[in-house]
Parts: sequence; C-alpha cells; structure tokens
Amino acid sequence: MSQLDDLLERIDPKKTIDHGNALLDKALNSYHFAKSQVESHDEFKQVCGDFYWHVESTLLGVGSSVSPNDQMKQGFALGILGDIFGKHNTDAAYQIARSGVEGGLYGVLRKMGEAMAKKHVDTQIGVEVSEFVNQLMKNLPEFHATVEEYAQKYGRLLPREALEDNAFDIKIGFWKVLQNHPYMVKSMREIGKL
Repeated sequence: MSQLDDLLERIDPKKTIDHGNALLDKALNSYHFAKSQVESHDEFKQVCGDFYWHVESTLLGVGSSVSPNDQMKQGFALGILGDIFGKHNTDAAYQIARSGVEGGLYGVLRKMGEAMAKKHVDTQIGVEVSEFVNQLMKNLPEFHATVEEYAQKYGRLLPREALEDNAFDIKIGFWKVLQNHPYMVKSMREIGKL
C-alpha cells in the first residue's frame, strides 16, 4: 500500500463523512426538548446553546460531564447560526423556531447540527491532508510521483482539464483535491460507480 493509499484509507468517506453523520444522528436522537416551538428569544438562545454543546460533546466523544458556561455555548451556537442564516439574520432562525415553519425548532437545530458535523469532518480531513502534503513537500520528486499516482488512479473522476500539462492543476491544488476526495468518492458511491 502506498502512502497515498494509506491517506485515502484514513480519509475514506465511511470513516469521515459517514461517521460524522452517524454521530450527528446520535446527537439529534438523544437531544430532548419538551416543546416543538420556543416562545422568547432568550429561550431560543438557551435551547441553541444547550443543543450546540450536546452535539459538540457527541462529536468530540467527551460526554456531558464537561460543559462550558451558558454564555459561551450560546455564543458558539449563534456563530454557527450566523454561518447558516447570515450574521444579521439569526433573527430569521428565531422566527422559524418560534413559528414552526420550515421544520420549526427541529429544522433550525438540524441545520445547526449539520453545519457542526461538516465542520468537524472537514477539520478531521484537513488535518490528515495537511500532514500528508507537508511531508510530501519535503521531497519534490516524491510529491510529483504521488500526484501522478493520484491522477492515474482517480483521473477518470476529475475534469479533463485537470489532467492537462502533466496534471499541473492537480499539482497546484493538491491539498484541495485531497480535501475534496472523500466527498467525490461518496458522491460516486451513491450513484453506484465505486
């Protein structure tokens, strides 16, 4: 098994994306809130903060014995909601949670959880890829050979222009190509080609 194969095995979608989604499902299924709607902005922030930490602790595997204070949890939660709904549109998330439209509170929390899980998965993949590429860059002939190996094995899944000029585009963006590899493989598996 080559170093490239070893990396691709570590970042395989089953071990990264699917695992992150399974942990998210576990968090969603184990989070309990007595009501399906919130009645005030303060209650919304409290629920989002609690849910944020519930998902985060599930994704990290730390359990509920450790917990930051409410303001910190709510700040992180509102940051995630800002990423989803826009910095000044977290009020939109509150209105959805309060009114019950678009899945109501559950819909908002689910979007929040999906964004958190994706961020965790992207970080996990990014760390593995960064370490791999940084090591490769210490030996340029090995780097070029690895890019060639990748192009030979996965070139059929890439745009034709990425393979032109001795795979120049892949060499320039190798980190990004590898970072996106699990998503590409997952998409192909879903349509039955891999």
